[in-house]
Amino acid sequence: MNDYIEEKEKLKKALANLKLTDSIEKVEDKLNEHIGFKREKNIFIPQAKLYLITKGDFWPTREVICFAAEAGMGKTTFVQKLGEAMGRPTEPISCAGLDNPSEYSILGDEKKPSLVAWVIKEKGCRNPIILLDELEKATNEKIQQDLINLFEKYEKGDEIEDKYFQEKIDLSQITFFATVNDKHRLVLRLKSKVSMRELEPYNQEDKEKILQRKSDNIHKSHGVTEGTIIPKKLIELLPDYIQEAGVRQEERALYKAEKDYIYSKEKNQTYSVNQDPKKWLNNNVLAFREEFKVNWKHWFLFASLGINFLFLVGWIFKKFFLKTNHSKEEKNE
Repeated sequence: MNDYIEEKEKLKKALANLKLTDSIEKVEDKLNEHIGFKREKNIFIPQAKLYLITKGDFWPTREVICFAAEAGMGKTTFVQKLGEAMGRPTEPISCAGLDNPSEYSILGDEKKPSLVAWVIKEKGCRNPIILLDELEKATNEKIQQDLINLFEKYEKGDEIEDKYFQEKIDLSQITFFATVNDKHRLVLRLKSKVSMRELEPYNQEDKEKILQRKSDNIHKSHGVTEGTIIPKKLIELLPDYIQEAGVRQEERALYKAEKDYIYSKEKNQTYSVNQDPKKWLNNNVLAFREEFKVNWKHWFLFASLGINFLFLVGWIFKKFFLKTNHSKEEKNE
């Protein structure tokens, strides 16, 4: 009972607290720390500034914005950077684990708080950002319906009644985002409730900047000079070995090189990566390609080819087979 009272008091304090940054000028700098996403930055930088100017009283859209891109594209970190730019905490929620979380349920009941109330309590403010990560993994039909009900209330800026805490929660203070790795796997009933925004793949320049930043962090953590662990040549060669929209596999290659450095140092062995990066890649990094995924465009193409094939067979049958039979009949007459 004491725990419940403490949690309820914690929620009440959070509902009375609005978290905002005190520096509008730093919004653009903070978002630009995230490499890429130029189109999205052009949209959200003005919106974030306006949110701060109005002290959290204005957010231009009440729809759930869903970013669609391959894994490793930085969807989650972009939303987190957006939150940091406004001084708002972000709570990522894995949709793969929504079936039966121990701390909350989506709409809440007498035994568990609602998702929104739980996030507000945990983040200590009434205006957190809730990020529904990998929304396509919400496959349970009841979970899907609960999310739809929540999204509809959110779009209207309604309140929800949290039965567990017996508190009314104002959804107009919350901002929802979602991500999907494959928009074609997202069920139609959820897809119709979100604003889908497809992100452009990183270009080569963006990838090199991201990998160089990772390399800088690795060298800094070990207190060694640049190039000791991750040579520049390794970063330049990686795109020839790993082809992906994001950088997840390439980052793993850098971390593999770091592990090899630690191992060779502990065993007092020669560290081979900076001596011959190409040879190390050949021996340690398997060629990676994005998995081919069949979508509706492919099925449409297959169907079109099939129909054209049937028409061709029919034409050949009519042109040659029937004509031959007709000629035989005329000779018999």
